[in-house]
Amino acid sequence: MKKVLFILPLFFCLAFTALAGGGNLKTTELKGQVLDQQGEPLAGVKIHLASIDKDIYTDFDGNFVVENVPLTEQSIQLELISFEKQEILVDANSLKSELHLELKSR
Repeated sequence: MKKVLFILPLFFCLAFTALAGGGNLKTTELKGQVLDQQGEPLAGVKIHLASIDKDIYTDFDGNFVVENVPLTEQSIQLELISFEKQEILVDANSLKSELHLELKSR
């Protein structure tokens, strides 16, 4: 009987952990390009995604890719020396397509 009383709570803990971890949170791959006002790609732009607290940087051609981004509205912060720091809100539907973001010089 003592064995059953020990195993039963353990079973429930494992069951709830499995259910909680399985969740229905949908994610997507966020990708795009950052350009200046003349349409030229910007390398080294710091992109911060607040929802997952992650910083990434654009490549030489201004491109970026972030995996496992929650499919909800996202706050994206862009920062590069000699350009205005910007915050952009992107709705969930726009996350599914490639983003083209523009930074304005100071």
